[in-house]
Amino acid sequence: MDQAATGKFITKKRKELNLTQEQIVEMMKEMQDLKNAKITFTGYILMIVGIVMLTLSQLFGGTEFQDFLSGFMLGLSICQMVIGIFIVSRQMANKNRNK
Repeated sequence: MDQAATGKFITKKRKELNLTQEQIVEMMKEMQDLKNAKITFTGYILMIVGIVMLTLSQLFGGTEFQDFLSGFMLGLSICQMVIGIFIVSRQMANKNRNK
């Protein structure tokens, strides 16, 4: 769609729903806030799963294959925690910048 057609479509729908432009802007801000909350939640979940995997990696061990699995889970858990920390810190920095 081109910009003119998109604008006409939005105007038509806005008038059908009896919404003002301010209400549309407010709804879009709320949707953005929900999206940011979802991303932050995902970061926290990654950190929690990383901690659980770190704990589980300590339970494996004994044979060479179990040692391999233990090391693999350890590396994977560290990666998950680092990614989770990165996601949460980036979201917090964006939140502070937008204030």
